[in-house]
Order: sequence, then structure tokens, then C-alpha cells
Amino acid sequence: MEFFLVCMSSRASGKITEKEMIFLMKRLTFLCALLAVLLGNLLLPGYIFGLRDGFIGYREENGAWTETDIPAQSVCRQDDWDRLTQGIYLETKQALSKALEDFCS
Repeated sequence: MEFFLVCMSSRASGKITEKEMIFLMKRLTFLCALLAVLLGNLLLPGYIFGLRDGFIGYREENGAWTETDIPAQSVCRQDDWDRLTQGIYLETKQALSKALEDFCS
């Protein structure tokens, strides 16, 4: 609904304000991330290591989500947090095991 209202207000004035542009960019970023996850579930064999419901976990090759008992707050570094929030693609079970060791120890 918010997206529709922004588009309508922009059409009426013929201009997009900076605030509207930021809003639209955030929505576009979210939609791109969502699309990447959905396509990843369908097209990419392998694992997605990341955060869900406040815990570190991973999506298995069959699409099932496995959650660890490690809370997301235990990830201290901002760059780690950013990578996990976006999801880290891992091709092999060995790479997944290494990531689990690195993040969960």
C-alpha cells in the first residue's frame, strides 16, 4: 500500500522527493533479496547459511531449514552480521561445516 501511495504522489507532482526515492530503493532492495532467496531455493544446489527467527541456521539442499541453538546476537562483528543477514551461499557440506565451526565456536 505504501508503495502505491508513493507512486501516486510522485505522479501528481511529477517529481520524486529524496524521501520517496530512499523508500523506493529500500523496497527494491528487499524485493531483490527476496527474489534471490526464492530463486536460490529453486536453482542453486548447495546450502544457504544465515539468520532466521533470531538464530543462526542454514537451508539444506532439499530446501529444509535447520536452525542451530546459536542466537544471532552472538555474532559480534558488523560485517559478519551483514553477511549472515543476506545469507551466505555454500556449495558443499564441507564448506557448511567449516562455516558452522567459524561462526558457532
